[in-house]
Amino acid sequence: MSVTTLRERGHLLAAVILFGLACLAATACGGSTKRPLVAEAQAAATATPRPIPSPVAYQAEPQDIELADPAFDALPGAKAEFGRIGGSAFQIEVPDDWNGRLVLYMHGFQGLAPKGHVETPGLREYLIRHGIAWGAASFSSTALIPGRAADETAALWDRFVAEHGRPLYSYITGQSMGGAATNIAAERYADRYDGALAMCGYAGQSAQSNIVGDFFFVGAYVAGVTQAEFDATSDVRQLITGRILPALADPAKHKLFEDILIDITGGSRPFDRQGFEAEEATNWQRTAILLPARLSYNSDRMYQLRASIGVSSGDLNRAVIRLAPDIDRVGAFIAGSEISGDLQMPVVTLHTTGDWQVPIDEEQQLRRKVDAAGKGDLLVQRAVQASPHCGFPESEWERGFEDLMAWVEQGTKPDGENLLVDDLSAAGAQYTLAPRFGSAAANAVVGAADRVMVSGTATIDGKPLEGGFLWIEVERDG
Repeated sequence: MSVTTLRERGHLLAAVILFGLACLAATACGGSTKRPLVAEAQAAATATPRPIPSPVAYQAEPQDIELADPAFDALPGAKAEFGRIGGSAFQIEVPDDWNGRLVLYMHGFQGLAPKGHVETPGLREYLIRHGIAWGAASFSSTALIPGRAADETAALWDRFVAEHGRPLYSYITGQSMGGAATNIAAERYADRYDGALAMCGYAGQSAQSNIVGDFFFVGAYVAGVTQAEFDATSDVRQLITGRILPALADPAKHKLFEDILIDITGGSRPFDRQGFEAEEATNWQRTAILLPARLSYNSDRMYQLRASIGVSSGDLNRAVIRLAPDIDRVGAFIAGSEISGDLQMPVVTLHTTGDWQVPIDEEQQLRRKVDAAGKGDLLVQRAVQASPHCGFPESEWERGFEDLMAWVEQGTKPDGENLLVDDLSAAGAQYTLAPRFGSAAANAVVGAADRVMVSGTATIDGKPLEGGFLWIEVERDG
């Protein structure tokens, strides 16, 4: 990567050292040393052989998409396997010193892209380094399909077992839509998996469509759009771009818009506004997809505001636009993708406090469902103080996974936190291993105030750098 303009080049380390120091303080971004991995010999001694279940049904062909070539090169000391299972492509990587554990990873929503592709887990190097095999599938659609993702990943488990035999322990994990699919798999596939790590996942298809719809309903309320005006409009996108967004350009109205949405999704919490601003454009794009199809609706909902923000619950409920669902479309949309709460295995969830693709109140909804199903003892929830959706460094991901393994293999249930509270201002303090810029913990790091502005044009292999993330790792003293 080249940078054409770089001020104070010699001080670049000062601009990036905070994240590295924070990770080192936590144990290290690239490899947790919090606790040694459970010994392979102990795993072999304690695992109880179980029968292999009948193969799961899966989509025979891709649905309106192509599949990217899943071929990939294995890391040193491992073997790569890849190919097709019906309508889904897959990748599997098995260490030469495989210890009998398998982790299957499920990716997030791919945005209705014309081509589906496999995404490797962020813990890939960690897993191979510790002798753990992993697998991942593309899925047969790039739509919002957590239930099908769970099924097609179970089919990948079947394929792995046919080639390598049943693992001593199998774990399922995923992010975003894959996190929702992990929650579903924890209810559906206890005959295959021993434990689940759900990251930034939502509490079912209906819960996720609600937040997308609320962006529109609250935005229209703040913009003064009436029910009559909405009913007379056939073009929702034009209403958004021509009426709502121009009104929200007023700073006072935009703040009220944020205030209401923050309040109905759990209340004030760390990085709530930073995350809101980062994901606002994405949520409007998704609103323009779901709302015209009436997959997002609020005809049966009563909004409850808890804070004093200049609007009462009564005011909002009286004036907000109401939209009834398209019953047939909603039925097809949620079929096989809802969550009942009937967990069948230990589940650990991770969620960033400032997530605005999947706001943290979906963890509250998940907890209510699990408790109502009488399975509360199987759910451990943790928050992390950060703004990005699924914004976990490797150290936090590793900690969650190692704690899940200890729970499954040693019976040591990890600690979690109660997110079903009115005040989330301290949520995630205990489980944030790498303090993020803007937090009190980050500001307390020595040298945090010593920063340099980096500007210019970045390229990779001569092409402009694209994407939302620039990842910098700092290593000190090995």
